[in-house]
Amino acid sequence: MVLLEKLVNHLDTHRDFLITGFPQNIDQAMEFDKQAVCPTHVIHINCSTGTRMTRLLIRKELQQSYMKDEASLKKRMYDYFKTIDSIINYYRISSHVKEINGEKELERVFKKCCKTLTSVLKCRC
Repeated sequence: MVLLEKLVNHLDTHRDFLITGFPQNIDQAMEFDKQAVCPTHVIHINCSTGTRMTRLLIRKELQQSYMKDEASLKKRMYDYFKTIDSIINYYRISSHVKEINGEKELERVFKKCCKTLTSVLKCRC
């Protein structure tokens, strides 16, 4: 876990950090907490499989190298939904989990993410 090693090396000089798309399974979450630091806040953008697939397909069109085919996207979604509940529940015990409704239009989701991040950074001071 290269990310974990780099993060641990910078903990003494960097107090705040944002990680997206990690952990991808419960073992990574537990190892991260053991070796680095348990996050104080977790932001979960919650939306349906259909919404995720639509947005991933748009992303695929914008980034040709992102995913080769729709079957790969479906497998990624299956893997995501198979593990996300256990990861979010794990962090509910030790962190403040902020839920964001990802079903809204992208601009509203983005603004809510920004507002949530701002409030998280303010409350830790």
